[in-house]
Amino acid sequence: MAKPERNRLLAVELTGMSLAGMEDGNALSLGLNPSFTSSGTTSITADGANFNVSSFFDVFAEVTCVTPGGTLTATPSGRATATAAPEPATLALLAGPFVVLPVLRHRRG
Repeated sequence: MAKPERNRLLAVELTGMSLAGMEDGNALSLGLNPSFTSSGTTSITADGANFNVSSFFDVFAEVTCVTPGGTLTATPSGRATATAAPEPATLALLAGPFVVLPVLRHRRG
């Protein structure tokens, strides 16, 4: 008999975010707007030995661009979507067994 799923919904506040980089010789940074609370919900569902995590946030951000002519700070409005993408090292770890196992199987055969 399968165990029933257990679900937990949490209210979450995003307290920090800092992204920085260079674009055409100008320093760009993206951070949380201190005038607003960036909050959301996170749902955690236990399904046997697995946990499924899903989050939604309303994020209020500030973009700062430092140029030779001065500093510009903007507060974007509208909807943006961010998607997590695996790093190349993670993909290599996941693909490793699929490459190594056939080689070992070929040697034994």
